Amino acid sequence: MSKNLTHPGKSNKNGIEDGTAGQQDTHPTHHYLTLRGGRMTKVAGIAASCAPMIGVIGTGIVAMVLTTASPASAGQCTNGIGGPECVNGVSPDDTPQSFLLGLNEVVDIIDDFGIATTGTAFTLTQSSVGDLVVNGSGSQTITDADRAFFLQNSANSVNLTATIGGQITGTASHGVEAINDGTGQLSLTLPGTVSGGAAGHGVLATIAWTSLSLNLGTVTGGLTEITAINNGDGALNISAGTVIGNGGDAITAVNSTNGTGLTITTTGAVSGTADGIDATNNGTGSLHISTQTVVAQNGDGIKAENFGTDLIVDASNSVVEATGHGIIALNRGSGDLIVNAHDVRQSTVTDTAFGTGILAINDGRDLSVTTTGSINGDTNGIEAANFGSGSLSVNSATVAGQSLDGIHVENTAGKPLSPILRPRRAVGTVFLSRKTTTTTSPSMPPQ
Repeated sequence: MSKNLTHPGKSNKNGIEDGTAGQQDTHPTHHYLTLRGGRMTKVAGIAASCAPMIGVIGTGIVAMVLTTASPASAGQCTNGIGGPECVNGVSPDDTPQSFLLGLNEVVDIIDDFGIATTGTAFTLTQSSVGDLVVNGSGSQTITDADRAFFLQNSANSVNLTATIGGQITGTASHGVEAINDGTGQLSLTLPGTVSGGAAGHGVLATIAWTSLSLNLGTVTGGLTEITAINNGDGALNISAGTVIGNGGDAITAVNSTNGTGLTITTTGAVSGTADGIDATNNGTGSLHISTQTVVAQNGDGIKAENFGTDLIVDASNSVVEATGHGIIALNRGSGDLIVNAHDVRQSTVTDTAFGTGILAINDGRDLSVTTTGSINGDTNGIEAANFGSGSLSVNSATVAGQSLDGIHVENTAGKPLSPILRPRRAVGTVFLSRKTTTTTSPSMPPQ
């Protein structure tokens, strides 16, 4: 299960040239590129994504705006101080927009802006030492036949920040793909609906250096709907509403060994064709997952592995349904493992259920499992093993293990089993083991 992914072709932190030596502009003035509609300007009878220009802006930096031409449409663009302003919404004459941004330019997407194209709708690239910033909190409609948004910072750049408030649809590929190869953070705020196509992700985000933050609304699509990879030295934070994966996991999140903590919070239903949530924190901090309803049609409901400090899975207000393990939590870190759950059951989607309701294995300090509803496993209902230095406690309500034990617990550090182990109902054997010798914890079950 352990993952430590990197962006293809991207070197690790020590191998990246940040290109910022000698820069003195710590409080830059941003210039604005305002898009007020999906139709194009006429230039010599040809409609372009904006008026073709190579201009000198206030800082003395030359900014180039790339254009894509098409037959003339009724739209019109006028040049503002910081760039062109384009009017109107979705039009059958829309063409892909591609911008190579200059130093500290800001792309401002106005409310009711719309575009529907046959390629990547927006390609925004920052190659200077500044930030890539997209502001669009209104009700935009972005639809294309490939990717809707592709955002990329070069190694010379700093932060990548985007707020896009409306509906974003990548018909064939990703809804939003964001790559920050620069020295700063990556932050996406997408409160509307983001959809990826059959061969794409709803949101795909990777970062090279510092922290990654995703604040999302509804995300759907063909592959893993939210894929977040932090190769930086900061935290990875994901907040989302409803997440529906039609061809893979609903959420996949990986924090590198350079990073700190990993946090995932969902407020709506999470459903994956494979796993519901698959999270790996290779960093030095904690891994914290808080969910509502989670469904895994062909995998584990919540899969969490931590190599930092504490691992906390809070599904106390949740129903977790899976064909594999309902909740599998492995803490290889130095802290506590805490699992709180309500209802966990084997999925009725298929007849291939094989897993444990809750499987918790700890190498750190204390291990605690608390359940308030019904826990059902095809093998064990609850299996908890503490190979760490602290205590183990299980406080449960109804527990059923169909082929093995209702509750199977094991503490190998010579610490006492907690007296709180009082299931009100356990179908199958309640197996207790207290060993005095320390053993090596088992590996994560095969995916």
